Amino acid sequence: MADFFTACFHADTYEQVRFLRAGLNWRDDHTDRFIAALCLGALHGESHRSPNYFSNRMPRTISTKPAYSVRWWRKHGYIAPYRDAFGILRGMVDFRFRTPPPDNRGEIAESDARKATTAFPHLEGRVTDIITSPPYLDTTNYREDQWLRLWFLGEDPKSTQACDDGRHYNKTLYWTFLKEAWEGVAPLLAPQARIVVRIGGRKQSKEDMLDSLLMSLKDATGRDVQPVDDGVTTPVKRTQANSFRGAKASPTVEHDFCFIVS
Repeated sequence: MADFFTACFHADTYEQVRFLRAGLNWRDDHTDRFIAALCLGALHGESHRSPNYFSNRMPRTISTKPAYSVRWWRKHGYIAPYRDAFGILRGMVDFRFRTPPPDNRGEIAESDARKATTAFPHLEGRVTDIITSPPYLDTTNYREDQWLRLWFLGEDPKSTQACDDGRHYNKTLYWTFLKEAWEGVAPLLAPQARIVVRIGGRKQSKEDMLDSLLMSLKDATGRDVQPVDDGVTTPVKRTQANSFRGAKASPTVEHDFCFIVS
């Protein structure tokens, strides 16, 4: 793993990243949490295109596996650029506070969606809109794909697959999982609510996804659920992984569905 960090970060930048990783009390301090969130956004990305990423060139949305990354950098002769992480963070903070923050306030909970009512008991019967993008069937391993950001948050530097990160290969188990998620938020819904879902996957047609979403929502809420329309489909022309590998992009689409629950 030492080879990875040596190739991923300039030595001076790596010392700054390690300092931030060790010093930020993001779980308990609001200011540290804000800075840590900025760090996660800048930790890795297309550094050949932007000066605001700390790493050697990588996809922004996923952390490619360590051994593969090192081989790819060496093959192409890419060297980690020097980045002043502290300077980048100061610039990001300045940009975000050039205008006053909005008066509205929100709440964030680190919780399983299936336990949403426990996380937000004071919102029971009050939520009018839910906008979500659940894990796609047999598409990605979220924990494995974010191993470097998880390392920054205190975990060991390894890209092993977790047993329960929302990834499913079996359609029946997948829709059972989503039904459980809807059951977790159902008590929060207002008498009339709107649920917007972005979903994708290579093994299901758009029609199957719409029907399965509708059925799972009806079963979970026990209420009348109606789709607003047939959904809007958007092609994913070039994924981050394809961009990193230089391979031909996989034919992928995502669908946006909207449902009214009453």
